[in-house]
Amino acid sequence: GSWREEILTAFGEFDPAGLGKISYDNKGQLLDSAQEGLPRHIVHVLLPGNFFMQIYRWENHLNVRIRMPPTPNQDGHCGNFNGDKDDDARDMIEGRIGDFVAKADLMFDTYTPRTHGKAVSLDDCPEDQRQQAEQTCRAALDSGDGSDDERFRGCVFDVCFVGERYAAQEEVEG
Repeated sequence: GSWREEILTAFGEFDPAGLGKISYDNKGQLLDSAQEGLPRHIVHVLLPGNFFMQIYRWENHLNVRIRMPPTPNQDGHCGNFNGDKDDDARDMIEGRIGDFVAKADLMFDTYTPRTHGKAVSLDDCPEDQRQQAEQTCRAALDSGDGSDDERFRGCVFDVCFVGERYAAQEEVEG
């Protein structure tokens, strides 16, 4: 069955008998330095089998950190955890496991099928916005031209499509 009761609408703890422990507070290491200074709303979930999850609730998105022991044939959105980041590109992951999660394997009752569309690239950023993003990233990264630098291009992409507060953000730890 699935849980239908609203829990932890304010800071506190919830202990579903035998299922683990869930707490909600403002404590936790951020995944993303761009969120520094914002009020923190973090849900901590500890489940059997040493599965730990932190859900960072922001105004218009979530960040999630999952820590768990490796499992046989583990693979997914974040890769296969074999230590080789070069085989974790989206097309490689989809080649190994497909491009969707079977309905029977979903965590939630609601299913929204994935729609395929054009992948967004820097070419989709309007020229004036891109120039402003490049200027912001040059300053944030202290990188001169930077046009051949992968970190600089990543910064420009983030600023173009997400906002200036994401300039110079480090990669999310895996």
